[in-house]
Amino acid sequence: MIYKYNAPWHPLKSVILGRSYSENFYADIKNIKIRETLQKIARETEEDYKNIQKILESLNVKVFRPDIAESSIMNWINSDGKLTFNTANSCTLIPRPPMHPRDSQLVVGDQLIATTSEINYYDSIINEDSFIRIPNDKQFDAPMVTVIGDTLVVDTHNLQWLGNYVKSLFPNKKVTAISVGGHND
Repeated sequence: MIYKYNAPWHPLKSVILGRSYSENFYADIKNIKIRETLQKIARETEEDYKNIQKILESLNVKVFRPDIAESSIMNWINSDGKLTFNTANSCTLIPRPPMHPRDSQLVVGDQLIATTSEINYYDSIINEDSFIRIPNDKQFDAPMVTVIGDTLVVDTHNLQWLGNYVKSLFPNKKVTAISVGGHND
């Protein structure tokens, strides 16, 4: 995959479209009502993604989708039968599926920057030649940086160091720090 940031008014050539857990992820839930509800949501979500993909492809946009290894929600249940932060190592209690590629990836020029460890879902579609993986101690949500031409608008509200760090990655770009406190895109 070749990465290239284009302004919103340029024709879209390729896109990474998210993916959620399959209905099989919930198959081991013992409560039938909960299991069937989550499986229905999973089926309908994938159906929506496929409809979006069909529309994009009809417009000659190349669509890339991340991979999710088959697993079970039960992998994140503790011995008491509960989801906890400690078993998932995630505030969402289970690892977030790659439904939102923009939250963990940033394109600047012709480089893809993996801003969180969630990028592993995208290994099968990443071009390593133009890829930057942010170290664990510097990770951030990608929407904290918005690309506008040669300017990178960086939300430093929660991470005061982020503006300087982004400037060190892209010394030829203008970096403008703002304080929004969330996604600034």
